Order: sequence, then C-alpha cells, then structure tokens
Amino acid sequence: MSPESSIIKGKKESLWTTSFFILWQGQLVSTLGDAAYSVSLGFWVLAVTGSTALMGMLMAASTLPGVLVSPFAGVLIDRHNRKHLLILMDMIRGLSIVLVSAAAFTGIIAIWMVFVAGIILSICGAVFRPCVNSSVPDIVSTSKLSNANAMLSIASTGSNMLGNVAGGFLFQLLGAPFLFIFNGLSYLFSGVSLFFVNIPKNENYNKQNVWKDMSD
Repeated sequence: MSPESSIIKGKKESLWTTSFFILWQGQLVSTLGDAAYSVSLGFWVLAVTGSTALMGMLMAASTLPGVLVSPFAGVLIDRHNRKHLLILMDMIRGLSIVLVSAAAFTGIIAIWMVFVAGIILSICGAVFRPCVNSSVPDIVSTSKLSNANAMLSIASTGSNMLGNVAGGFLFQLLGAPFLFIFNGLSYLFSGVSLFFVNIPKNENYNKQNVWKDMSD
C-alpha cells in the first residue's frame, strides 16, 4: 500500500472528518439555541397572557405539524439533494425566528407570530432530523457510524439540558428578545456551516414509486 493510500484510508477511518465536525458543531449550537428559546418562549407567553392553556396550545402547534409531515419527509429527502434541504431548513427556521425577535425588540410582536414560528420550526425539524440521520453514514466510515450517532446524541442531549437550565436564568437576565435572536442566529450559523459539509447525492431510488414509498 502506498503512503498516499494509507493517508486516505486514515482519513476515511477517522470519526472527526471535516464534514462530520462541521455538522456536529452546527447541531450543538442550534440545539442549544432552540432549547433556550423554548424555555424563554414559555415564560414569555405566560407573562404576556397569564394563560397556561395558551402555553399548551403553543406546544401543540409546535409539535403536531411535524408529526403530520414526518411520513412525507423520507420521500422528500430521498428525492432531493440532502445538503440543500438541510441548509434550506436551517435558513427558514433562522429567518423566521429572527423576524420574531425583531418584532419583539420593536414591541409589535403578537401571539399569532410565535404560533406561526412554532409551526414553521415543527415542519422544518421533521424534515431536518431524518435528513441528518440519512447523511451521517455518507460522511463517516461504517466502522465509526455508531460513534458518530453517539456523539450527535450527546450534543443534542447536552445542549437540551444546558439550554433548559440556562433558559430561565437568561430570560430573567436578558429578556425574551435576546434569547429569540440567539436562537435565530444559531440556526443561521448552522445553515451557513452546512455549505462546507460534503454530502453525496442520493442516486439509489426510483423516482416513479412516490406513492409506494410513502405507503412503505
């Protein structure tokens, strides 16, 4: 085996490839921002409306659309460029939350705005998560796949824990608009970083069997 081949093989067997590291750190930052946003949003809705029922409705609006979209997500992912989908989902989420934060800073924010943002986050998340899962086997070697999934899980769990703990404190210290903008920027950061991730196009599908794939 030539020295060059050894180097290439070494890169292939490494968990922390450039693409995986960029994907991982993007997920770490965006999940942290999302967790802090969710906590601050709950406190903000309660402070503005005093209604726990409205908080429950917001949680439903932030969950149900994603559940309804999930059966279609796999078919969409199989038929489109996964890298482009990941970037698009992050950019849509980032811009929607930045607009909410801008409305909060200017004092024109309304409850319906955060409901719309919650629906957008839910739908985009339902596409983004399985798209990440399907991309990981293409950016790390098979022998490192379980390690890669474990590291993504650690990033998600750790960011959620830290965001949930810090969200309430930061809400009191900085206020909801600052946490809103942080979440929006975290999505935009993740989306921009994905431009530098190399995800091969998926060519192994039959474009003619859309309904069959959805049924399966």
